[in-house]
Amino acid sequence: MVNVFAGLKDGKKKKIVVNLLIERDLKTGLMAMSLGVGYTASIVACMIASGEIKGKGVLSPATDVPYESFMKQLSQRGIALDEKIEKS
Repeated sequence: MVNVFAGLKDGKKKKIVVNLLIERDLKTGLMAMSLGVGYTASIVACMIASGEIKGKGVLSPATDVPYESFMKQLSQRGIALDEKIEKS
């Protein structure tokens, strides 16, 4: 999956390109979609249980899930993003 984000930050054009590749786990037989959905859901569930996510009700992943902590835990499970920032 490739996501491209473009816009202005501090009055300057900025573009971020994020690449994500999840492959099937041949040891466990889990498909990439299962890993991508299951791992993310389990990370957030653990964050809620530990109190790292404090909000109640319907929350926004963009604002309510601690980004750095989430990405670290995702990386520990073997899923990493390649993020490139292009400045104009």
